[in-house]
Formats: sequence, C-alpha cells, structure tokens
Amino acid sequence: MSSELAVTRAWRRPVLKETVWLMAICLLDAAYTLVAVQLGWAKEANPLLAQALSHSAQLFVAVKALSFVAPLMVLELLRERWPDVIQRGIRAALLGYVALYLLGSIALLLKPH
Repeated sequence: MSSELAVTRAWRRPVLKETVWLMAICLLDAAYTLVAVQLGWAKEANPLLAQALSHSAQLFVAVKALSFVAPLMVLELLRERWPDVIQRGIRAALLGYVALYLLGSIALLLKPH
C-alpha cells in the first residue's frame, strides 16, 4: 500500500477519544495559564512558552497548540500501523499530564504566600 493511501485512510478513521481528551486538557491548561499569569497567580515555567507569552497571548496560544497538536496528529497517523501501542501511549500521556498538572496545582496551593 502506498504511503499516500495509508495517510488518506488514516484521516478517514475517527480520532481516538483519548486524543480528544488530551487536546481538551491541553487547551484548558493554556487558557488557565493565561488567566493565572494575567492575574499574577502564576508564571509560565516552560522557557519557550514564557518567551512566547512575553510577546503576546496569541503567540503563546499558537506555540502551545503547536506543541501538542502536531505530535497528536503524527500519533493518529501512526495508529494505522500500531493501533494498540499508540492508544496505550496516548492514555499514558493523558494520565501523566493530569497527574503532573494536579501535583503542580497542589504545590502552588501549599506554597506560602
């Protein structure tokens, strides 16, 4: 099968619900980060994203979106070849993201002001 045909077939398949959840959480994280930084509650810890945010909120959102949309698109394409591995990997990433987000939020709440 040609690679072009495989890509076409891959895009006709429904996206994994795990992919949709991970994208939604990443978008909510970006929105929360914008609000928290503007209110002075937090600072962006990622140096690349902090630099983007120092220029504009739009650039921050664009860089943040690129950081997760592009890899998820590649994973969805690779799912044609390794469906179980990709699904488990995205589930692990989803759980890891949520765990790190919760731990970071708890650390901020417990931090003396």
